[in-house]
Amino acid sequence: MENIELTNRLEKFDLFFNNNKVKVEELFQSWYFNRENCQTFIDNSKYKNLGFKTVDIYEAKKHLKLIELYKFIVSNDYKFYLEWEYKKRDYFFSSHKENFIEKYNRILQTLEICNQTLNSLNIDQNFDTLYNDFYGKRFFMKQIFKEIFLKYGISLTENALKVIFGRFRYHNNKTIDAIQIITYKTHFYKPLSKQFDISINYAGGIFSVFFMRASGLLNENNNYINYSKEIPNFHDPFLQEKKIIKIFAKACLLK
Repeated sequence: MENIELTNRLEKFDLFFNNNKVKVEELFQSWYFNRENCQTFIDNSKYKNLGFKTVDIYEAKKHLKLIELYKFIVSNDYKFYLEWEYKKRDYFFSSHKENFIEKYNRILQTLEICNQTLNSLNIDQNFDTLYNDFYGKRFFMKQIFKEIFLKYGISLTENALKVIFGRFRYHNNKTIDAIQIITYKTHFYKPLSKQFDISINYAGGIFSVFFMRASGLLNENNNYINYSKEIPNFHDPFLQEKKIIKIFAKACLLK
């Protein structure tokens, strides 16, 4: 019963978006033409004669580190770290002691990298705060990504942030991540925790795709559109990840 109700609710949202494709396109175009005025787009001497700016890959790679941080947050590794003090005795007497210690040390290294990321992006909150925030109200998460997307010309309203990072209630007070409303019937129809999937030359979520593309780490023809090698901006999400940016635009239509 609950699955039927959820599907019906999602279908209604999908119908709403289909009826408002023009508005989605208009918002995308406004972001598209505004992007070159933003600090993440710079003059590239190699292509300056062509009359447009390109994404600052080095700046985008800093933002990609934040995606890796959130991938770590949603993994089980940090839970292992939190349980270490309570279960350390069991681990030391386990036949897999060496594996446990190796895992713990690897997590410590990852935490150090996460703290470096927060410092490089001038984010005041520490890792523990962001971890608890993700599994709580996601207040800091909304503000952090709002500021970062502004650097690409994407202005997300408060309602849009609630849709992208909030939760949606349906049958008997059950919830799903509200991002599934705007990713319904797409490759990215999955919980928020899966939107940070990332590995070498692979991106499985809308955030990992956007920032890996901006960082120049995806192949030219990796996702939706095949571009020839003559296109110098193949790492511009506005050129090759239009579907993702339009997902963000859909979120801005909901109130």
